[in-house]
Amino acid sequence: MTCPEPKMVTQTGWLPTIAILAGLCAVTTAMLWPQVRHMTSVPPHHDPLFSIWRLAWIAYQLPRHPLALFDGNIFYPEQHTLAYSDAIILPGAIGALFIWSGLPPVVVYNLLVWLSFATAAAAMFCLVFTLTKDALAGWCAALIFAFVPYRFAHYVHLELLWSCWIPLTFLALHRTLCGHRRQGPLIGVFAACQTFSSVYYGLFLSSVLCVATPIMLLTHRGAPTKLSLLVRTLFRIGPPRKSSVEGALPIRSSTVRARKTILQRPQQIISTVGHQSGEQTTSGTYFSAPQPCSSHWLRCFLLSILSQSPMSLF
Repeated sequence: MTCPEPKMVTQTGWLPTIAILAGLCAVTTAMLWPQVRHMTSVPPHHDPLFSIWRLAWIAYQLPRHPLALFDGNIFYPEQHTLAYSDAIILPGAIGALFIWSGLPPVVVYNLLVWLSFATAAAAMFCLVFTLTKDALAGWCAALIFAFVPYRFAHYVHLELLWSCWIPLTFLALHRTLCGHRRQGPLIGVFAACQTFSSVYYGLFLSSVLCVATPIMLLTHRGAPTKLSLLVRTLFRIGPPRKSSVEGALPIRSSTVRARKTILQRPQQIISTVGHQSGEQTTSGTYFSAPQPCSSHWLRCFLLSILSQSPMSLF
């Protein structure tokens, strides 16, 4: 496997790059047009309301008591209640900037949904264009990865929409194997960003990296050199730094304590609380926007074509 030099900006100039990004944003807006028209509404499902609460809580708690971020104001007097589900720390931190500027949480939620599709398309375009130097291939891969029917099936799950860090992780891995050793730490940075965006995808990505990295090492040109380079880099880096380990401990400890709390809670209490919260959720005022996959004929037509493409296997 060859290692093309990824210099998209310097080879094609800034104007084509901006045009490509603008085109991907336009396609994202067209595919999500029913939601774009109703930025103050969400589909009739309880998960968007739960995500809105997560975003609002992160924006509220970060400037006041960040060390108690996981002690959400639900299920009182239990602690670490934010860890009862995916905490979406990174999207919540991004959304906090908009909430602090005065935007309503429901609008911020819809902006993050739109941003998840646009960034996924842009990240996949960068990966495929770097590997193939073919803009058409990059466009096809971006459209398939960003608008595959699976994503619309989980349209109400914000954490399952944020997957842009996966292509960027493999892009950093590819560039590292091609000799750009300074970009090696970006593999860990992008993988961590994916974990902080979606714990599910973070676990999947870590598992795939354990299998894909040795294969890519052996299939690249100069495999023994690359393998020895990786070994030397690992020994040079050494064990994880104490700061990085301590940074991950709050999330792990909060999740473990939350799991123990849930397992120790009587089933009758869980059923009662869940029934009451369900009654309160269904009376929300945000339920008016249609789910994009159900009504937009152009998007459904494109999805029916893309789903038949052999590239959907990637």
